Amino acid sequence: MERRTLCVRWLLNPDQQPQKNCRLVIEDNVLVDIRPARVEDGDVLPLMVVPPLANAHTHLEFSTLSQPLLPPTPFPDWIRSVIRWRNDFGVAANAVQIAIDAGLEESADSGVQLVGEIATSDPVPVYAGKTKSLIFREVIGLRVSRCAQQLLMLDRFLKLRPEIEAAGGRVGISPHAPYSVHPDFLYLLATTARQEKLPLAMHLGETREEQQLLEHGTGPFAEFLKSLDLFDADIFRGGRCLTDYLEQLLLAPHALAIHGNWFGRGEWDYLRQHPTITVVYCPRTHHWFGHPSYPLQEMLAAGVRVVLGTDSRASNPDLGVWNELQHVLQHHPSIDPLKVLAMVTTAAAAALGWPEVSQPVQTGKPFNATILECPKQESSLREEMCYSHVATERQSDRRR
Repeated sequence: MERRTLCVRWLLNPDQQPQKNCRLVIEDNVLVDIRPARVEDGDVLPLMVVPPLANAHTHLEFSTLSQPLLPPTPFPDWIRSVIRWRNDFGVAANAVQIAIDAGLEESADSGVQLVGEIATSDPVPVYAGKTKSLIFREVIGLRVSRCAQQLLMLDRFLKLRPEIEAAGGRVGISPHAPYSVHPDFLYLLATTARQEKLPLAMHLGETREEQQLLEHGTGPFAEFLKSLDLFDADIFRGGRCLTDYLEQLLLAPHALAIHGNWFGRGEWDYLRQHPTITVVYCPRTHHWFGHPSYPLQEMLAAGVRVVLGTDSRASNPDLGVWNELQHVLQHHPSIDPLKVLAMVTTAAAAALGWPEVSQPVQTGKPFNATILECPKQESSLREEMCYSHVATERQSDRRR
């Protein structure tokens, strides 16, 4: 029997009282006991133990970028930068696979055991590594001809489901956004998700420009679509609201509404009544695009389920979801830190339909956790969470 002990400053589980100065007793990788540790004995390490981290939303194809794409505003111009980058680099031989591998490695190094990934390549890259992947196949289509092509691509992807699941992954469908998916096509994708018992993920309520397009059929997005010869006045005639799209997501067993930056009271009330839909807030991406302060406190008070994601390196400096938690703690000081912890651990994994990946760290269960290094100087729990970082293998493996 292999027995080891780990004396840590903090053991944190969502919805439980923080435990400080703990001695964790682990036998054959099962946590068998949690007992107090004496600081004066010098055994307690400046470490924090939390459930495994989960990143609810990312695009790993951008993982080789060293910095976000410019300009962040106006948003349609940023999309043009994404298109140019994909044309110049993203379709190069093995480029996507190299980026996926880099993103999975970075995720694992930052303590992430599960990602909600948006895949755009055909064929689908290989997702192999320590981090599990729920792979949402992105689908885009405004014109009938494009929709038909995308359905063929989606059919090829879904036929890979047994192979992907045998390799430890899972699959879902991602209608891209209201400005890139015909409403009738969205309904077809949502009914497919229902029939196949698959999750949906959709970028929704991301920008003011998107809202203007839906409500009035005008604005920068309308001009952007016209420049690509994709604007259809019948589709974008105005009078649409974001709840129209949430209703489609409701057809799936569970769904992610990505961003929700411009959701208001009407969307919050709808989401409170329909708990199968979770909003994914990407804090540093939200900051990068210069949006107004995210109404996180108000959304939580309204009963909206919110978890965190990193989005991609096209709009974020890295893929560390713990860094997203720190951004929230620093910019939303009234929110309980343990509620934010759930957004990158247990609640995030549950939103992805994979709750077993991130479970509370408790006795009688396999010891599966993310370990962070705290500042040497003790302070409040919030402060220590704000300035901790994922421990290296050497730091987290120190034993007493």
